Amino acid sequence: MAVVGLDFGCMNAVVAQAERGGVTVLLNENSKRLNACQVSFQGKQRFLGEAAASIARSNYKNTVSCIKRFIGRKYQEPEVQQEMARVPGLKFVELQNGDVGVEVSYDGNPTQLTLQQCAAMMICKMSQICEEATKGVPIADCVVSVPAWFTNDQRLSMLDACEIAGVRCLRLMHDTTATALEYGIWRSAKKAFDAEKAQRVLFVDVGYSSYQVSVVDYVIGKLTVKSTTYDRTLGGRDFDMRVAEWIASEFRAKHKCDPMSSPKPRMKLLDAAEKAKKTLSPHGVAEANIYLECLMNDLDFNCKLTLEKFEELVQPLLDRLLDPVERALADSETSVDQLHSVEICGGGSRVASVKRVLATKLNTDKTQPNYGLKTTLNADECTSKGCAMQAAMLSPRFKVKEYNILEATPFGVSLSWDAPSTKPMEGDESDDEVNDSADVLLFPRNGETPSTKRLTFRRGEDFTIKASYADPAQLPDQVSPAIGAFTVKGVPAGSARVRVNVSHSVHGTVQVASAQLVQEVPDEEPKEDAKMDEGEAKEEKAEEKKEEAKEEAKEPEPTKKKRKYKKTPLEVESSVARMTRQELNACLETEAQMANQDRVIRETNDMRNELEAYIYKMRDEVIGDLRPYVSDDAKQKFEAGLNDAETWLYEGDGYDATKSQYAQRLKDVRNIGDAAELRRKADRERPSLVAELQAKVEALKTFCNSTSEEHAHIGDDDRGTVRDAASKASEWLLESLEKQGSLEQCQDPVLLPSHIKDKLYDLDQATRPILTKPKPLPPKAAPPPPADAPPAEAKEEDGDAKMDDAAAAPEDAAAAAPEDAEMPDAPAAD
Repeated sequence: MAVVGLDFGCMNAVVAQAERGGVTVLLNENSKRLNACQVSFQGKQRFLGEAAASIARSNYKNTVSCIKRFIGRKYQEPEVQQEMARVPGLKFVELQNGDVGVEVSYDGNPTQLTLQQCAAMMICKMSQICEEATKGVPIADCVVSVPAWFTNDQRLSMLDACEIAGVRCLRLMHDTTATALEYGIWRSAKKAFDAEKAQRVLFVDVGYSSYQVSVVDYVIGKLTVKSTTYDRTLGGRDFDMRVAEWIASEFRAKHKCDPMSSPKPRMKLLDAAEKAKKTLSPHGVAEANIYLECLMNDLDFNCKLTLEKFEELVQPLLDRLLDPVERALADSETSVDQLHSVEICGGGSRVASVKRVLATKLNTDKTQPNYGLKTTLNADECTSKGCAMQAAMLSPRFKVKEYNILEATPFGVSLSWDAPSTKPMEGDESDDEVNDSADVLLFPRNGETPSTKRLTFRRGEDFTIKASYADPAQLPDQVSPAIGAFTVKGVPAGSARVRVNVSHSVHGTVQVASAQLVQEVPDEEPKEDAKMDEGEAKEEKAEEKKEEAKEEAKEPEPTKKKRKYKKTPLEVESSVARMTRQELNACLETEAQMANQDRVIRETNDMRNELEAYIYKMRDEVIGDLRPYVSDDAKQKFEAGLNDAETWLYEGDGYDATKSQYAQRLKDVRNIGDAAELRRKADRERPSLVAELQAKVEALKTFCNSTSEEHAHIGDDDRGTVRDAASKASEWLLESLEKQGSLEQCQDPVLLPSHIKDKLYDLDQATRPILTKPKPLPPKAAPPPPADAPPAEAKEEDGDAKMDDAAAAPEDAAAAAPEDAEMPDAPAAD
């Protein structure tokens, strides 16, 4: 099972797999590392990723792009309305819950889809890429990247998308944090950081649709995110739009028509603008040629964009780069001099003017490459690699050296409840929060996360806790600050003590993890100790031995009794912007049906292509290399069958046929073709196998007649067995070759290569035990007797005498020893 990281971007998606020894970015079917984050519908089929990008311009009404910009958001938000204008031709709809959805034509019918479903389709595509790269191994665990500015609703929607796709998401990780992990974990392993003094690095991510800045501290084995700031609406696409609008104005002035008013010309303009931006990005390039064929009304257009004009067009965007940097430094209380380095990533960071503006603000050495900014990471792949490393750390399928990640809370979160029914509580030492007010700032902005806080209430009935963002100004315009409501149920009447655990999870979502009814258990009277008398006796004995110490000892203070509590779990009903189980099941069923339809269409197309390829291949071969192996009658019949299949395929009902119909047609035409190919194959392979068998027979005959010392141990019976086996094989081969020689090439062979292979195997099995029979070992020579050894008869006659001498030897030795000497094994005398 694969463990992967997924960088789910606005323009592209990148999937990286954690492997033994490192992380690998997986290639798609076109051998590309970047996958277009688009979903397109045409007829009964879906096209995902690169396949969708190839038909996006011609099928723009049914192609969904910029999925990340819409997921989990409301249709009426002004920012969402602006995003819709960037995707011309696609029909957006308002769903029943107010979320934005899309309507496409699928299987000839208008079909409404949620953005969660569209995101799930792209995740399924990433899973397919993983399975193809790993030879059928599916994704087991994954970590998905999200921007730091994602709200609670957007994060929950991404989790729903993962569930619809059938992928277990271990964590939603911020883009900049994943980049910071990829930057730090390898350097930490190489001891590039200090164990105590933190090294502070500024990360700048200029993405396709958004801009993020993060300040991160590093020590060995740990990274701490100090602050993260962003601009949701500033990215590389805004640079493209400025250039596209300039090209459109030049075209409009010349031809009096606006190419930005039509979807297809607009797409052409944006593609040309992106190409011009990339052309002007390298150092030393002063201008870019722009050529657009049939831009609008069959009119071509070409012009030149100079670097000076480009920087003039994008200057307002360059000015917006500074504010997030200033806020990130201010939030982390960091000066520019305290930064060890500035690491830039994201596709937009390659623009030279972007680097220059950032370098000027951060006082880097502009004489160095990239104006002193660091580009040690792959700008397009670092986020996916960081996610893959985090997935390996969280998955039980990998054992990774411990590396701690302390994330910063992107939004401050407050909790509120009904004040009249809340009373001051008597908390214990384990309570993080004990409040008698109506609300509390539970998770401050840039505080450490994940984290869990505890609140204790005195309630006599069910009650509701509401979570909301502490600073609504951080949210997009007209976005509700409410996060959700959590109702604690099962509270008994009276004045019960309820403990609520609220968590800011690894996904960045807020939830009530659990609620407990806490009841104090009264202390029981201590029972008489059965061993009291024995204890008193011991105390009396101790007093006799230590009378003085007892007199000086102070009387011990009475031990404070520790209160005991009984904890009973309570039900918590959550009301958040997440799909219900019924809605998820419906989406799962729809995804399964669409995936099955895609599979059937894909297999049908493959079978159709196989039939088509076979027709063209055999039509040439039947008059070429295959001609000697086909009789005249069979050739005519075969050519007629090929022509009939071609006519059916292109002029009959073959275009919309099913997979089984294509398979049957292919089977019919292959009946003759396969037999001819079998004859040709046998004719080509037979000579080498015949030579091999003949050489084997000759080698065995030589062995039987051998008189060498090496084979001297092989007896006549064994040699006769080998000789018989070789003779029978030779006779069989001669007989078979004679039969085969009497046949024409267009007739079915009687001597197939498989027959010769079987005979070689049988011959080897019959003779190998004899050929490999080892030589018998020579008998071991008896060791020569010692020169002074008595004869054997003397040993037998003197046996009893030696036994007597051996028994008497200890007594003689004891008698010969000195009187005061001790025996080695005897115990010493007292």
